[in-house]
Amino acid sequence: MRLIVHMGLHKTGSTYLQHVMNDNHDVLRRNGVYYARQSGYPAHHSAAWDVLRGDAAPITRMIADARRHRCHTTVLSSEDLEGAVFYQQAVAAIESAAAEANVETLEWHMCVREPGDVFGSLYAQLQYHLYADPVAMLCEVLRDGMMMVIDPVPGGSATPFWGFVFDHYRYISQFARQTRHPVILHDFRDDLPFPGATILSHMRVLDDLESLPGEAARNRRLSPSHVRQGHADQVLGLLSTEGQREKLGGLVREHIRRGAAAIDTYAEAVGEQFDGSLQAALNEFGYRA
Repeated sequence: MRLIVHMGLHKTGSTYLQHVMNDNHDVLRRNGVYYARQSGYPAHHSAAWDVLRGDAAPITRMIADARRHRCHTTVLSSEDLEGAVFYQQAVAAIESAAAEANVETLEWHMCVREPGDVFGSLYAQLQYHLYADPVAMLCEVLRDGMMMVIDPVPGGSATPFWGFVFDHYRYISQFARQTRHPVILHDFRDDLPFPGATILSHMRVLDDLESLPGEAARNRRLSPSHVRQGHADQVLGLLSTEGQREKLGGLVREHIRRGAAAIDTYAEAVGEQFDGSLQAALNEFGYRA
């Protein structure tokens, strides 16, 4: 049995790739690759969240299901596993579960993208969940080469944290030293027929796909006005009265408008600082057909 752990990264086409694997579940299974089919959203986020809390039982169940279907490969896919790059306990939990399930081969796969593009796309994406101040993001990323959000969706069983890699060589090489299993990077720019397709090539199933999802399966960046409104809603939703919202609404929206206007410039700075690190990571860990 082989376990493929697809860790994202965030904003590298993970959602589309997960739709591809989910939609082609039967095709993959006939080719010996087991992707646990999900209803609704196609990613294995719930399993990833459990792993980030140290509970790898979902992986054990996936591997057992793969064996029942007589598959030789199990795929776990969630961009929230990007956080495991910074959290050795999650890595150890996955490795222990794989060893106990008699997995012969474990591989860590990540799709990586130009850091400036990720910065701009991530700022837009976060409007779904929280207010992201662009200057605070910029300072954290330039200072630390990464960004961490603790308890981003409070309550329930959601992820305990998000981690985002920008200084790719620094953190991925550090991650590689913590595991004895292969770390394989896929270049987002190798986007034919879609980003991350080389992961399917690696498993020798790309040419057997029966269908590809439509554009709705791509997590496209929202319009600037939509992003600004989403961030304003996150901030103003924290206020307890309509009077407070009326009093602060204009100030909040103007602050967000000014910050959003500088995103492209900030993203360019992030790219200039970390593009060399991305290339170094691809040189050392990049996928070779």
